[in-house]
Amino acid sequence: MKELVKRLSVPIAEMGACMVMVCLLPSCSVASLFHEEIGKEEAMVLMADSTRYVGKTFLPDFQGKSFRLVTDEGKRVKIKSGEVEQLRFRRDGKQSGVFVYVPYVARGGKESKPGWVNCQGVGRHLKIGLLAFDWRFNRKGELAPMSFADGDVYITLIPQHFDLTLFISS
Repeated sequence: MKELVKRLSVPIAEMGACMVMVCLLPSCSVASLFHEEIGKEEAMVLMADSTRYVGKTFLPDFQGKSFRLVTDEGKRVKIKSGEVEQLRFRRDGKQSGVFVYVPYVARGGKESKPGWVNCQGVGRHLKIGLLAFDWRFNRKGELAPMSFADGDVYITLIPQHFDLTLFISS
């Protein structure tokens, strides 16, 4: 009888571990979906071809080549970053950030690959943006940059061939 109990105890223990895993998997999926929906922000995407999408998406990461937007109608759209003219975010009914995916002037004056730049100011001869690894909203509801590994957030110039006149309208 002891021999039979020994043989059965191992498979029962393994089944218990499997049952715990099976029970945890759906809860992880639900938790990740919940986190995904909570982390999305109100956004408007203006495409280079004048198409406009309104819905929710995550704040852009530094050089994300694409992102997903859930429109107000519930349609899921995958958008390539290079096709976006502007990515605008709203919080509490106010515009909180305008991002463009453009090449930027890095340290040393060299033009770099495109990245998401948060436009801060537009003058007659100078266009300035903030370049950060990631973005978040602080306690005051303001858009705040999260730094790169070296602890810096960069103020960068946007090349003159990029037109920001649309920032003034709407």
